[in-house]
Amino acid sequence: MAGRGHVDVNERRLRPIYDNLDNGNNKVAIQLVDKVLKKQKDLHCAKVLKALALFRMGKSNESFTLIQEVASLEPSDDPTLQAMSICYREMQKPELITKIYESAVRKQPSNEEYHSHLFMAYVRMGDYKKQHQAAMTLYKQFPKNPYYFWAVMSKVMEAMFSSDDTLSKKIILPLTLKMVEKLAKEDKLEAEAEVQLYLMVLDLMDKHEEAITLLQGELGEKIVSEWNYHKYRIACLYAKMEKWAEANAAYRKLLREQPDQWSFYLSYFKSAFELIDSGWTPQEDQIFVDGPPDYTVDSIIHFVEDVIQLESAKDSRPQRGPYLARMELFKRLKERKNKDIEKLGSLTAMLLHYFDVFGDKYCCFGDLSTFLADLDKETIQSFLDSLWKRLELDPVDGKITFAENEKHLQRHVSFLQISRFLGKHESLSSDEKISLSKELLKRYHDGLKFGADLLSTDLLPSDMYCLFAAHLLLDVWKQAGDDGMLWRVIPILEKGRSNSPANHHFKLLLIRLYCIVGAFGPCLQLYEEMEIKHVQRDTIGYIVTRHCAPLGHFHLVSGVYNDTLKFFTVNHKDTTEYIISAYKYGSFPKIPEFVKFRQKLNNSLHYTTITVEKMISELLLEANANNLKFEDLIRYMEINPEKDEIVWDELSDNRDFTLLVSYDSEEKQCSEEDKKDSTEQEKGWLKLQSLVLRILTAAGLLLPTVNTNINKNGTETPDMGEILKTLVNEFETHLEQLEKNPVTHKKFPLQGPPESRTSDFLNGNHGNIILNMMKATSDIQHLHANGIDNSGEVQERIKNYLQQTLRLLEDTLSKNRQSLVTEKDGQKKLHYSVLPNMVLLTESIGYITLLSGVCCKLLKPIKSIINKRNRKKKEAPQAMPAIFETYKKFLDSIQQFADTVHIAVLDLDPVFVSMDLSQLSLVDKETAKCVTNRANMSDRELESSMWKKIEESYKQSSQNLSGILKQKMEYLATLKL
Repeated sequence: MAGRGHVDVNERRLRPIYDNLDNGNNKVAIQLVDKVLKKQKDLHCAKVLKALALFRMGKSNESFTLIQEVASLEPSDDPTLQAMSICYREMQKPELITKIYESAVRKQPSNEEYHSHLFMAYVRMGDYKKQHQAAMTLYKQFPKNPYYFWAVMSKVMEAMFSSDDTLSKKIILPLTLKMVEKLAKEDKLEAEAEVQLYLMVLDLMDKHEEAITLLQGELGEKIVSEWNYHKYRIACLYAKMEKWAEANAAYRKLLREQPDQWSFYLSYFKSAFELIDSGWTPQEDQIFVDGPPDYTVDSIIHFVEDVIQLESAKDSRPQRGPYLARMELFKRLKERKNKDIEKLGSLTAMLLHYFDVFGDKYCCFGDLSTFLADLDKETIQSFLDSLWKRLELDPVDGKITFAENEKHLQRHVSFLQISRFLGKHESLSSDEKISLSKELLKRYHDGLKFGADLLSTDLLPSDMYCLFAAHLLLDVWKQAGDDGMLWRVIPILEKGRSNSPANHHFKLLLIRLYCIVGAFGPCLQLYEEMEIKHVQRDTIGYIVTRHCAPLGHFHLVSGVYNDTLKFFTVNHKDTTEYIISAYKYGSFPKIPEFVKFRQKLNNSLHYTTITVEKMISELLLEANANNLKFEDLIRYMEINPEKDEIVWDELSDNRDFTLLVSYDSEEKQCSEEDKKDSTEQEKGWLKLQSLVLRILTAAGLLLPTVNTNINKNGTETPDMGEILKTLVNEFETHLEQLEKNPVTHKKFPLQGPPESRTSDFLNGNHGNIILNMMKATSDIQHLHANGIDNSGEVQERIKNYLQQTLRLLEDTLSKNRQSLVTEKDGQKKLHYSVLPNMVLLTESIGYITLLSGVCCKLLKPIKSIINKRNRKKKEAPQAMPAIFETYKKFLDSIQQFADTVHIAVLDLDPVFVSMDLSQLSLVDKETAKCVTNRANMSDRELESSMWKKIEESYKQSSQNLSGILKQKMEYLATLKL
């Protein structure tokens, strides 16, 4: 056996365990661990791997106990420490990783790897002071540049994220700069990343002159990863220093090398107009290598025209930047009412010129939209006429002239986008809009031939025709309130989607329209088809999470919410690993970006809302069902009702409202004010839901089986009755604030954010319904805690609360109970507002049921005490207080009411077969025969498919609500005093 290398016995024994863990065979891994431990009881790594397997199997308590048993022994071998790190990371307990490596470093102070791991453990925690200490300790024992700059970066992060600006600027940053200058003087700055960090420190301290000197010196030559980095960075520094002459010259030079870089034009214009406003002129002794800066309007115009001429003379593909810069200059001169604007010519001529060069590009409208608003109203029609003449699409013998090729088609699309933006479609009558939509659909069908050879993942050139036809019909729907128009739009979009599966515009608008008509069923498939990934879960995930529960699809709620929350959980873990990698590889400028990104997602309004909504849905669906008690569920959730853990001031609304495309004029699009008001609406709803969750939790913790005077830590628990009372008062105050706030009931454009549920919640009186039940629960707790003697006033108050709850429920049901499909003047109409209102009513019954169970359990001991007293007294037994009869009647009434709502919910199971689909047909007979290009379905078949999806969705909603109500009725039947 000579020549055979040494094989570690422990590694050989553990290898199969690692393999099974990697493959997800956790049970097998545990079996292998047990076999190893029989032979070697003190093999710590094996125990940790068993803990990891247990955790992955959902046995978190058993897993944590086992790993803490190992941690108490303070192991210092690398395999065990690595395994413990993995386990703690999965348990989301990074603070415990620092403890094991602190212990390991104490035992082996000369182990470089353990010191490095300790530093990274502090990075996971975001403890910048300890990061710095660990890095300096590491550098002193092992003097390597990367370790030193870990310490420097730690101080930078401490300064950037410190709440004390004075401390950062006067103490932390100067100290950090001295650390870097020390190595610079010793000529020890070796890598580009180290120079970048030097620049970062100078930038944070506003030492821009020193930064320019650094970039122009020998150290600056070490930065080679980015082209033109030095010139661009120096130009930015001049701008920060407000040295506008130098900045202007620098940006002008950059533009000659990169004439299509739009950000350079904006900075160039800013510097030039700053010079003009300040009256700057060059001094006689000043020497400019590239000529004096542009400090007059004439020189600016000359430069822009010069760049355009150079671009026009090239044989290569024209670049948009110079042409857009000329229009941007026109816009700025117009704002300043500068007479030199005439030297540029008319805006109409510039727009037409741009259209001639770039009209066949998808970017044409997006580029021009910024400048179209500056057109004079008198010139708009002549401008549009000039554009139309360029298209050469006038009808011949009364027949439509179709586009000759794909570029011709795209020029027409650009024209449609521009004309709609300028309000041309607003001036059309309803009949004219319908007529134009029919024409566009014919153009759409004709244009399909240009995409015959494209892949299914490519967008079709004629897709925009289909989308425009839909937008026109939606205009008619909003203007006339004719729901028939809405039903015409959905099959059109379904047709577009079937032909162009990769076009997200069809899917996003379809999701919005299906949700408007109360049918969530088709939405999840459309959402999944878009393959939403990563940060898009936060930015556009609201399009489905907002509607899943409110439209009664509770069977999907758990999956939809879990998918969303999984992204945020994984993101926090992954971002931390990115930060660690950035330290390892010296990508220091990226570290603050990663940290800010992580903070933004951690404080996401969408994330916080889904977290609260998920817990509430679990209480509604799972509490007191399948032998899972309400009090056990809230204990498992570990909610602290006393503390509001939402940091309201730091919530970040990351939703993206730009994906739902709109070509309407600026005043009709979603404005910044709309976005701000939508955020306020969502925060109002979130606070409402958060208070409901905390109140339900506090109520559940009132129960004797849960609430004890001493908690696990040996300290006295707070008075849950007082907490409940405080929360109920806070809930009542918040309801009043929402009622008074006009933003609560604000509606937004179709392509803007969806309205929150707050308006429907308040209009349905659900706030007052729940509030009365909450107050009754709080008073019943008072009876439980203080005894029933001399409580006549409290009992009367409880009676009033319960009666008011029932009365409000009856009123709400009478207002919202109506047939799903009604017929008027021979036409059938779908009342799609019925379903969301019935969902809210079902949720209110769910909350009342949970609180009723708590009240019943609080009243039982009181009745038991009275019965015991009466058994002891032989004469004149105490009469039963009125509260018991009051509560018994309430339970009977709420059961009957739930049964009534259950019957009403069953009426939501629709039969659409009776609807006359021919009345909803948009296209004429010839067009109806047309078969789509990629999906072999006619228009009539698409319409029929739409109705089947809507019918199935309503059916599923009805079944879901029915199931919840049945569950609540069954539980209410078990409540006996």
